[in-house]
Amino acid sequence: MKGNKVLVTLLVLVNIALGSWIIIKERTGNRKLGYIIIREVFLDFNMKKELETKYKKTQSARQKILDSLAFEIKLMDKNLQTKKDVKAEDVNPLKVKEEEFIQKKKQFLEDDAAMNQQYDKQIIEQLNQYVRDFGKEKGYDYILGNDANGSLMYAREGDNLTKEVIQYVNEKYEGRR
Repeated sequence: MKGNKVLVTLLVLVNIALGSWIIIKERTGNRKLGYIIIREVFLDFNMKKELETKYKKTQSARQKILDSLAFEIKLMDKNLQTKKDVKAEDVNPLKVKEEEFIQKKKQFLEDDAAMNQQYDKQIIEQLNQYVRDFGKEKGYDYILGNDANGSLMYAREGDNLTKEVIQYVNEKYEGRR
């Protein structure tokens, strides 16, 4: 009796799966379908490269400020070490400068993280729009994203639109489309 229930349940599940597969196959049979490797598109997007350069310049300028403060701290410390009679008021400017350094470093780290997050958001929003434009312009019904997380386990290489999409999004970004 128990074996029949398992068999009936198994047959029902197989029928549901088969029916679903047939419906999906019918609906997508004449559809234009392709995929992109998301990481490649993201890394080769000119907007990303420009914002990355801007980000690195900002980081470099901030590092120069920190390096300058660190140099001042070293000089102040060296001057204190050469004094024979060091008083509390002699040490206070050094402590203030060290606290300024710590606060600046913390502020810069927070600002860097916020800027990085903002830039990534801008890039992704723009890429999504350009990929939608690409799909409409080229007549695709579906463009799948392969990001190596198992969502797209296999696709025919001929359906890989990555290079074409990279070219398209960069031309769109540069105003050539």
